[in-house]
Amino acid sequence: MKIGDAQARLGQHSAGKRWVEIGLEAARERRDHAIEARALNVSGAIALTEGRSRIEACIDLGEIRAGGRSVPVQEIERTDFIGVNVRDRAKSSEFYGQTLGLNENPLASEGWPEFEADNVGMVLSTPEQKGGGEYRPELGIAFRVADVARTMERLQAAGVAFEFPEPYDSGVCHMAFFGDPDGNTLILHHRYADYSDGSRP
Repeated sequence: MKIGDAQARLGQHSAGKRWVEIGLEAARERRDHAIEARALNVSGAIALTEGRSRIEACIDLGEIRAGGRSVPVQEIERTDFIGVNVRDRAKSSEFYGQTLGLNENPLASEGWPEFEADNVGMVLSTPEQKGGGEYRPELGIAFRVADVARTMERLQAAGVAFEFPEPYDSGVCHMAFFGDPDGNTLILHHRYADYSDGSRP
């Protein structure tokens, strides 16, 4: 038993399991319930450690197995906001804030009014703020990720085309713009700067 436990602690799980199985069999033959319980505990600990090692190895590779296929580890943490294209920010702010009754985020960046429901916010912006062009109805969903560049790199390897080759730095956050197969705007988003009160969304 002690040999099996020691080998498992050294990372030699297969050898450790063999010694534990020998100890478990002997304990059952002698009806030594204390040793049997100890052997079962060590066996369970080895199985748990092996499982964690496999999961960590998959995470290092950026994928896990599900249903016999490889799937990416989820990098999206939550929906940070939905970007709404508008013609007139003041008029649209009145609509979203007064007519619909959404709360305006007092900590949002000046010129980029943000209105919030309980679980997600909407940021109003005009075409001029985003490089010009004619107005058209448009929504963009911003997904929070821990590292925009890293997620962008993985998606590019999967064939996703981005509007810019590198993450865009707004001065308060990193973003990367791309589209779904139907052309709907999606954004990888990570805010790195605190709000004026020291908090973050």
